[in-house]
Amino acid sequence: MPHRENLSTAGSRKEPSLERSLLASVVTDPGHLPELLADFAVRRIGPAVPEAIAWLRRNHPNTT
Repeated sequence: MPHRENLSTAGSRKEPSLERSLLASVVTDPGHLPELLADFAVRRIGPAVPEAIAWLRRNHPNTT
């Protein structure tokens, strides 16, 4: 599988202040923490998903 580094840093190149934005949102509106964390995860990990899926398909072509 792709290195964990690729998945954990993928979003940070496009949005260097993503973590700060999350923290500010949590402090401002803690009642929406689940939604804020889900949005953060999609923005942070999302860009690396196509590469991870391609790796899985190459290395496990018969898996469904």
